[in-house]
Amino acid sequence: MKKFKIQELEEQYSPTRWSKRYSDEEIIGAHVRIASERSQAARNTVSHRCNIFYGQGPRASLDVYGEDLPPESTVLVYVHGGYWRRLSKDVSSYAVLPLYNHGVITVVVGYDLAPQVSVEEIVEEVRAAVVWACRLARERGSRSVVVAGWSAGAQLITQVKLWQSVRVCLLE
Repeated sequence: MKKFKIQELEEQYSPTRWSKRYSDEEIIGAHVRIASERSQAARNTVSHRCNIFYGQGPRASLDVYGEDLPPESTVLVYVHGGYWRRLSKDVSSYAVLPLYNHGVITVVVGYDLAPQVSVEEIVEEVRAAVVWACRLARERGSRSVVVAGWSAGAQLITQVKLWQSVRVCLLE
């Protein structure tokens, strides 16, 4: 088994190295540009409430899209990526429009960023956002709650201990 040096690991695991359309220097900017355009299209098209604070931190807020859908609609909780240190919910609503067109309410979660807070604190914020979304789903009579994330957001979702979050919501 080959042992990789740090630089080799960085190259293997960095998504900027694997794009066929953009160079390493261009890919982050292209992602942010495209994600921003699609997020703005969602805000222009889908009914939404923005900047709902679910926690104490300055970025601990979320946006809800599609509450005009039927009450039983699935609620999807989406957590943005950005290496725990960058990006935001404001450029992470790019999946809202296709989800809305399939009858899914989308909750896009923002969170405080490292190094101002620890990853453990970010996990607690995301957990609180999931509890908030479960409450919304319960109040609406939604069929289900689905969680998803991209990059660091996917890692954060895996740390949330979903059964505890759902239990908190159900026991209220």
